[in-house]
Amino acid sequence: MTGDYRYSELPIYIHIPFCRRKCGYCDFYSLSSVDKQLQAQVIGNLLVQLEMLLNALQPMRVPSVYIGGGTPNSLTPQLFQELISGVEALITPYRIAQPFEWTVELNPELITPGQIFFLKESGVNRISVGVQSFSEEALALIERNAGLDETLNGLALITEHWEDRWNLDIITGLPRQTTAEAQKDIETAIGYSPSHISLYALTIEEHTPLEKRVQAGSFSARTADDTADVLKLLWQTLKLHGYEHYEVSNFARPSQKGRHNVHYWRMKPYAGIGPGAVSTLSSSQGLPARAQVPHDINKFAQSSNPFAELEWEVLLPSQFMLEYLMMGLRTVPGIDTAAFRRIFGLDIEQILTQTIRQHANYGRLSIHKVETRTYLSVTEAGMMLLDHILLQAAREIEGIEPDINWPLS
Repeated sequence: MTGDYRYSELPIYIHIPFCRRKCGYCDFYSLSSVDKQLQAQVIGNLLVQLEMLLNALQPMRVPSVYIGGGTPNSLTPQLFQELISGVEALITPYRIAQPFEWTVELNPELITPGQIFFLKESGVNRISVGVQSFSEEALALIERNAGLDETLNGLALITEHWEDRWNLDIITGLPRQTTAEAQKDIETAIGYSPSHISLYALTIEEHTPLEKRVQAGSFSARTADDTADVLKLLWQTLKLHGYEHYEVSNFARPSQKGRHNVHYWRMKPYAGIGPGAVSTLSSSQGLPARAQVPHDINKFAQSSNPFAELEWEVLLPSQFMLEYLMMGLRTVPGIDTAAFRRIFGLDIEQILTQTIRQHANYGRLSIHKVETRTYLSVTEAGMMLLDHILLQAAREIEGIEPDINWPLS
């Protein structure tokens, strides 16, 4: 399906679709209580798919690897080591330039000193730890698969044994959560001095246990205005402690931004490995294409060619342009107007005249320079109304079908 384009760089996402127990708010593809033999077959074919993909696409370099899920460290120690060692062997020839970022998601309740030492020895240089809350009541309410004591024990091990970069996830806007409790969560997170904090507002996703409980009247979801007030306070707290707000949900110490996700936000090519993973690659027609690995671990485990299991969808240029706006406006400094012109052959200030004028007047959008480049970005006030801004932008570009030059060298 992919054309003759030689990928100058290709980040890799690896999806581990296994959990010890599914959290009540999660809608990512993952399964619990999966037979260990089936897990072993999936991990084996996951490495086969990675090797096939690298051979087929021949990227000049792999700048980052992100292993997520699911819960990667819910694997048995043997399978976990097989996964990490296998990825290391396959990726090493493509790590030609620095800086290289390799992140592995860890659930704190499953962390062991042995895991940490093995990851460091294998070249993993960043971990991401899903804490979500420091309130026992909140963890129970969202059906988190770990209690507070287990979480704190895992964080103690990180503090003692991990010296490199790491991210800590927090969810706010939880049902029944007071502003003081939300503030305590973020201050406790800051107290562990992670180099990076991801702060998400809870979304009640369709077909999750949490949605069923809301529908049954067990509790109510927070209103958008309510959550916005809490977020403003927490954003201010993070900034006061030296964390830079560089994406709607992401904050980093100086020079500690997550490098992998930047490729998604800038709509650059990336490859997804494993059941449920998604890639964005160049099609044989030279258009962006989305490649989905089916949500079927049995089919994936039994396939003799897991690379061939990809389901392809070529994106219309107009569809890709809207996605480019949606992702780019989530970030600081925003959308590089020159890069937008090179990809779509259009001046972003001309095609979004009304949207920019209206929201710039209210201090929600900004055209500004960073060194020699010009960017369109939302302010923090605009981040609170991002969905509204994007809806207006979508209406303004409706009917435009640009010629597209992607990916850029």
